[in-house]
Amino acid sequence: MIWNGEAYVAMNELDFLKFHWPEEGGIMWMDCLAIPAGAENVEEAHAFINYILRPEVAAQMVNEWGYGTANREALKLLDEKTRNNPVIFPPAEVMKKSDYQDDVGEAIVTYEKYWNKLKSGN
Repeated sequence: MIWNGEAYVAMNELDFLKFHWPEEGGIMWMDCLAIPAGAENVEEAHAFINYILRPEVAAQMVNEWGYGTANREALKLLDEKTRNNPVIFPPAEVMKKSDYQDDVGEAIVTYEKYWNKLKSGN
């Protein structure tokens, strides 16, 4: 398993790699830009968010890292091959079968336990 953006970067470095969406669909997610209540640098946070939402910057991020964007103006700046890349923008039939990653609640303790065991080799 690998995130699609990571696969995109790897495939650009090693052209023999291929990415396939599972028949059952995949795990979907979306990133969120938020400014926490009580943040000290609110003006700078707004400036950063405004910067990365610029169409040319958002398009550059897609081209560089292979994660999709919902920025309509940025999509217009992408070449057709990139706009139609199923690694970056999953086809509708994949999206219909896929689920959004959700908060796992208290199960996070179990996930973290086994993730740390895996990382440590125990």
